[in-house]
Amino acid sequence: MLFYFLNSYFGFELLHNITFDSICNIFSSLGTNQYPNEFTDANKLIEFGILLLFIYFFSGVSGAFGHYIVRILRFDVNFSTLKFNNEWLYLIEANKLNGIKRKRFDDYLTFIDILVLHKDKEELYRGVYKGFIFDKENKLENIILSNASKFIPIIKEENEPKIEALKNLAETKPEQYSVHNDFPDKIIFKKNIEGNLLVVPAENILNVNLTYVNYFNRYNSSRITLLRLMYFLLFICFAILFLIPFIKIDNFYIKSFWSKTAFAITTSFVLIFIFGVLKDVIISAPGLKKKAIQGIVFVIHFSIFYLGIFDILSVGTTILVFIGTILIMGLITQKSESKR
Repeated sequence: MLFYFLNSYFGFELLHNITFDSICNIFSSLGTNQYPNEFTDANKLIEFGILLLFIYFFSGVSGAFGHYIVRILRFDVNFSTLKFNNEWLYLIEANKLNGIKRKRFDDYLTFIDILVLHKDKEELYRGVYKGFIFDKENKLENIILSNASKFIPIIKEENEPKIEALKNLAETKPEQYSVHNDFPDKIIFKKNIEGNLLVVPAENILNVNLTYVNYFNRYNSSRITLLRLMYFLLFICFAILFLIPFIKIDNFYIKSFWSKTAFAITTSFVLIFIFGVLKDVIISAPGLKKKAIQGIVFVIHFSIFYLGIFDILSVGTTILVFIGTILIMGLITQKSESKR
């Protein structure tokens, strides 16, 4: 229907040798276990294969896009019919289902306290939610934490040497140990766990406590919103570029299927590097000047293919120029690193 709609209302001829009627005939023949007459034409057979690939691709992209829209705009939170089956996705977020009234630009971190049973002893861990791992049946297998820490309770009676040793560590290595709470009968130390991530198996978990912390920052939130808009525009650009090889374009330079494909691929790479530079500018990435220069160089580098697409140079010459610039860039980079 999409192909038919674009052709009828906008004049975009995505398939040149196959019509809506022939598509109906093909499916009608396949439904009766007959070999379609259209398949005797190699061009129609190829275009039908392209049509099937496009249908699968469009279904996957539209499904992913729909999921993205539902989650970003929180339709699943506001409308129960759009909720996903896995409740962990909603428990881990600060939303109205969990008693949190979010305001515009609010950003929340979810801290998790996990009580686990290890070697017949209870241990308490805390960290920032990083992710879940589910099994094939969608059951929780692991909880992943970042900035994780472990709480060590020690009864004061008959444990003074151990307590003094940990207090000394808290003074000499405060980045590793600290006194979390000091009660009359016991003291609780907090140990920061080294490493980037802590994976806690669900089978050992006794209890989970979730805390939502709002770290409101209008500037950072505005940048995140701008980045999301930028990625959405990039997605739209890629969708349009994907269609270019199948659109009938009255242009001398990009008339053939391969020239249109080369144009779409080249423009995709150019857009990726341009958006990469814009992203670094938006988030004020470390080494911004160097990254921006590298991004601009890559944009210019991949733009060399336009010389072949628009017949300024032959295809062979364009490839040689592209390879030559790679070698020159490699030599320049090697010399600059050797001077350091």
